[in-house]
Amino acid sequence: MRTCADAISQLRSESVCKLYSEQRAVRVKRVVDKKRLSRLEPEQISHDKQQSDGEENNDKPVSDSNVDLWEDNRVEDDLSPEEIQMFEQENQRLVGEMNSLLDEVRQIEGKVVEISRLQEIFAEKVLQQETEIDNIHQLVVGATENVKEGNEDIREAIKNNAGFRVWILFFLVMCSFSLLFLDWYDG
Repeated sequence: MRTCADAISQLRSESVCKLYSEQRAVRVKRVVDKKRLSRLEPEQISHDKQQSDGEENNDKPVSDSNVDLWEDNRVEDDLSPEEIQMFEQENQRLVGEMNSLLDEVRQIEGKVVEISRLQEIFAEKVLQQETEIDNIHQLVVGATENVKEGNEDIREAIKNNAGFRVWILFFLVMCSFSLLFLDWYDG
């Protein structure tokens, strides 16, 4: 879960930085285009000012010149109301996209937490089943031994019952011979 959260935050920061850089590049390009157009005008004052700005921008890296333009509010001064409105709409759209991404991330985080909770419940149930299966195994082993002992007892009872029958039969045969002998002796 921690890895997912790290990846999401990294992706979020990369996306934001990329979008911000693209916006800034478009804005700076427009400012530079406007400066080029204004250089074509015959006014020397604006031409000198733009050259000094251009020289300062040539000495600085692009990101520093962008920051200077934003800090001095020169970009907003050079933008038309339509461009400002377009940038505001673009900013609102980007904020909306970021909010929707944030909502999606929160939903994913919630689902990951739910999956983790379900996985813990599943693991707990598996462990419970393991003990129950061990108990069932012990009961089955005991039942099998009881069945074997019962079968042996039945065999022993059958043998004993057969022996008892033989003794009864022998007794009856002896009684019959005794009666026959007594009848013969008496007669």
